[in-house]
Amino acid sequence: MRWCACSTATVAASSASAAGDGPVDAAFKAIEAATGVAVVLRKFEVHAVSEGEDAQGEARVYVEYNHKSYRGAKREHPISSSPVRGRSSK
Repeated sequence: MRWCACSTATVAASSASAAGDGPVDAAFKAIEAATGVAVVLRKFEVHAVSEGEDAQGEARVYVEYNHKSYRGAKREHPISSSPVRGRSSK
């Protein structure tokens, strides 16, 4: 029997949801299900931008789509919320 620490994500703009190997994987799969757009995740980073128990965090994703690279970043409080609440930017 294989053990799996699966996560799920729901995209608010749509009723799409997906399961994945972790919250980032689940979020990307849910976005793909909602939009029909499949991007390749090249890099994912989470950084603390403040200190303490309830630190603010910034998540950055670098993706590739149609041979072009894009970067998205979002700051969120607390840091644990920042990876899945990002907004895209070129």
